[in-house]
Amino acid sequence: MFRRPVPVALIIAVVALAASCRRSPTVPAAPAVGLAAIRPGDETGTKMAHYAEQAAIDAGQRFGTLLDFTPQSVESVEKVLDSLTRAKNFQGYDDKDTRAEALIFGAYIGEVIRREHGGEWSKDHLQAGPATYPLHWDGHDSFPYNWCYKRLTQGESENVWHKYQYFVMKKVDPNVKVEVTNQKLPQ
Repeated sequence: MFRRPVPVALIIAVVALAASCRRSPTVPAAPAVGLAAIRPGDETGTKMAHYAEQAAIDAGQRFGTLLDFTPQSVESVEKVLDSLTRAKNFQGYDDKDTRAEALIFGAYIGEVIRREHGGEWSKDHLQAGPATYPLHWDGHDSFPYNWCYKRLTQGESENVWHKYQYFVMKKVDPNVKVEVTNQKLPQ
């Protein structure tokens, strides 16, 4: 049987193509966000910012909700927390799981406050205790982690949107109208 010789130019082209595929320019990896971005030794503020990113990711992926770090998005956090508590798998959450959810969504609310009004995160609080994650801003201490934990464990009466309006918006503008239904707020 007679074989036709393969043209040298064709062999060179195939080899060049294969080599270019192997040596394709390196595409830089996307920067880590959310929980994947947390590194040992990160300060509390850095961790809380990454937890907040994770809340935005989770809200989008799990609940189809956009969290864009605006004050109005805190109302969406309330809806996410409500949906979470109504989910069948939430009944199987232990306290550690509930606290993890409260931490990421509390971090999100705190980051909304911090981005709007400045402030600094701490892990502990002198009066409230260890691992209460207060946000110190404009002479105030806010505890959005605790707000979210109470919302997840005590129900609708602990509405985080109402708390945000009362403890943040009303502090900034005393004339703001606060939506409150079936909730007792401090005087």
